[in-house]
Amino acid sequence: MEVLRRFYVGGEPYGLAMIGTAIVNAATNLLCLRLLRTHRNEGVHLKASWIFTTNDTLANLGIAASGVSVMIFRSPTPDLLIGLAIVVVVFKGGLEILREAKRE
Repeated sequence: MEVLRRFYVGGEPYGLAMIGTAIVNAATNLLCLRLLRTHRNEGVHLKASWIFTTNDTLANLGIAASGVSVMIFRSPTPDLLIGLAIVVVVFKGGLEILREAKRE
């Protein structure tokens, strides 16, 4: 919602801040994935944590790409497009978690 608000109301995304924050978050998520790797099939809650963390890592890579694109093109449009792609990834992950919960 924030991406849409900024796109229509105004407020340029800050590329360097986006990139820096995304890299720190992605590194943290990669550490979490490493810790979860051997336990991800030990229950629906751990599988859900694996799916969520994987999707969050992908989202952070998208945010970093968005930051670079915003700086290159000097436009908020890449932020909007990548934000919409992240929404798709998040919804897909949510559906996958619900499917896993139904199996248990």
